[in-house]
Amino acid sequence: MLKVTFLGSGAAVPAAGRTNIALVVESEQYAPLLIECGPTILFQLTRAGISPERIRYLFLSHRHGDHTLGVPMLLLYRKMYNQGTSLTILAGQDALQTAQMLTDLVYPGILTLPDHVEWHPLPEGETGHEELAPGLLLTTMPAPHVPDIPSLALRLDFLEEGRSLVYSADTGPSPNLVSLAAGCDLLIHEANFCETLMPEINPVLYGHSTARTAGRTAAQAGCRLLALVHIHDAYGGREEVLAKEAATEFSGQVLVPQDGTVLYL
Repeated sequence: MLKVTFLGSGAAVPAAGRTNIALVVESEQYAPLLIECGPTILFQLTRAGISPERIRYLFLSHRHGDHTLGVPMLLLYRKMYNQGTSLTILAGQDALQTAQMLTDLVYPGILTLPDHVEWHPLPEGETGHEELAPGLLLTTMPAPHVPDIPSLALRLDFLEEGRSLVYSADTGPSPNLVSLAAGCDLLIHEANFCETLMPEINPVLYGHSTARTAGRTAAQAGCRLLALVHIHDAYGGREEVLAKEAATEFSGQVLVPQDGTVLYL
């Protein structure tokens, strides 16, 4: 059984009850994998009862601050409290370099201290495949976000459990994502915008998606569950509108997780 903990579910500007997007995926067989690392990551992990040193993998989709600014804090925590466990940071070269630069800027020299951290680059312009552990497969594909900032969507396949999930990252509509998400159990898709509530906004200009786009992607990919995340701060208390908009395209179950929501697959 997979456990997915939504540490944060909000967009770049946090709202009451919604911190920046971050989630942890774990199972009895595999160590926790953290997806995204925004500025309040230590608070988010602690609030969820997850000790930061338990994290063995960290995936960064791209270099924007709501996805990377917590890396220096996570590494500082490891320097202070880690008991020798390893951490592999997986990202495209652009995001890796940004995270390293941020860390060295705010805590000079911390990257030179021994700490069992591996910085693992992923391909930015093509599909990438990694076996993180026996039976745990990572697939990444480029996601169209904003010019000159590469973004990667990911798929995790847990072969023994027979479960899979896909995380869209920040993205506009993408045939790549439909292919990546084909037949997955859970599609975690950003819905930064809502056509129903903000019909005047063209989300593609901002490199983001609407709830309707997320629903259409889930339907085309044949997903079982759809979770909408990266929720704009203007939509607080209107989550049911986003879910209904996605449901106009997708007949499966649509969720709009809050911070702290836990799903079991």
